[in-house]
Amino acid sequence: MDPLQTQAPAKPAPISDGTPYFFGNEALVTFSAGEGEYAPNTYFLVDKNAKTLTPFVDDQALQSAFGEDFEAAKSSAVTVAIPTIGEDGSIQNGIFKGYHILGAEHAVQSDGSAKKAEFSPFDLSRRYDKPVDDGAEKKALSELDELLNQIRVEGEAEGIPPGAIDKLMKDQKLIAFWVNSLAYGGYDIADVWTDIKQRVNKDTPVKETQEPNF
Repeated sequence: MDPLQTQAPAKPAPISDGTPYFFGNEALVTFSAGEGEYAPNTYFLVDKNAKTLTPFVDDQALQSAFGEDFEAAKSSAVTVAIPTIGEDGSIQNGIFKGYHILGAEHAVQSDGSAKKAEFSPFDLSRRYDKPVDDGAEKKALSELDELLNQIRVEGEAEGIPPGAIDKLMKDQKLIAFWVNSLAYGGYDIADVWTDIKQRVNKDTPVKETQEPNF
């Protein structure tokens, strides 16, 4: 075969600076760069209402979720520039600023199933029916971070088992409740400390966290 007549390699999906194509309230996207869970071969289902991005664990998960519409769905996916992503999965810039990427526990599995998030961080941000105050949230997050770090060091003397805080910090729903309670609900850091002690003393399973015990 004449090498000059060989087909050119397929071009990657274009990087979008605009709005992805939504099927109702949902869209399918990938990131242009990134590693691990944010690698370019990972597809995310965007929920415009909840302001979340749910990852698919693999192509089989995508196929199981969309069935006979798999190819059409995949071809409609838009590649977007990789944004700045916070440790809690919050997207801090770009076209999805204000959205959250759900953790692996909520990813769409190979059989098409997924654990539904009870509340998205966006839902929680509206809990006290007050407008978003970035300054208040940053202050609340700073206070919360200082408290959790202090408990890591000194918590054992107060009856907090080693590792308990790290487990609680993996619960994005609980962290969001604490931040919003501090920023909008009129609670202070002493209330959060009381809630933490109650949770640990009751040995509340982290996977089944309730609302803060304020």
